[in-house]
Amino acid sequence: MMPPASLAIEVVCHLAETGQPGGVAPATRALSLAEDAGLPAILPNVVRYGTPKEAVTADLADATRLLIPLAQLDRPQSNG
Repeated sequence: MMPPASLAIEVVCHLAETGQPGGVAPATRALSLAEDAGLPAILPNVVRYGTPKEAVTADLADATRLLIPLAQLDRPQSNG
């Protein structure tokens, strides 16, 4: 059994286009799930880049971390 308050739901929105990960709709659903389940909703302070021009740097870091060519990255920054 897990101790009380050991579970929370992370709500993330990067203002990505509709249908993309990081969009408003998945964040809204996560918040609704937290409310329905009576769990705390966590709003993370994760910043991957400061300006849209820096999105390519985040993509490059992802490709490097995954050891794949940048052109094969499945999900480049959709809101850059």
